[in-house]
Amino acid sequence: VERVIAQNGGDFELSIHYRGTDKTYESSKIQFNEIFDACRQILDKHPARTAFLATDEPTFADAIRLEFPSLAFVSFEFAMPSGPGVPRHFSDMSATQKSTEALVNMQLLSRSRHLVRTSSYLSAISCLLNENMEVVTVGRLYDAGSFPERQIHDAQRDRNRRS
Repeated sequence: VERVIAQNGGDFELSIHYRGTDKTYESSKIQFNEIFDACRQILDKHPARTAFLATDEPTFADAIRLEFPSLAFVSFEFAMPSGPGVPRHFSDMSATQKSTEALVNMQLLSRSRHLVRTSSYLSAISCLLNENMEVVTVGRLYDAGSFPERQIHDAQRDRNRRS
């Protein structure tokens, strides 16, 4: 984590976590443009040259790079799973690779001033690791009152009140 942060000049201004694949069991399907719009609102106020990107959706990774060609996207992945649309946590990657990727990505997402995310425990833990991060959760959660989404929502509400 520290090596990636140092190679990119410090903490990220913007991190993005787009969880696709099987996430529709917990929240509405998020259109790429919804994420792009949230990123654009942040970048208009807080320009950046690099952004951290964590996603299990290769088509999203390609699309966001095309949408923001001036941004250098940094990601941490060992490999892409063999089947298209296969969630990383169900892929043929080794358990060590999956767990290491998840832990490193949680830490890297938390090393950001702003996070645009879809519902996921991976990015939720990142929010809990950095209570000062500005968080935008895109999409409608089916159970927004459960842990940890409720804590993220409450922390963001409290942060906005103090601003």
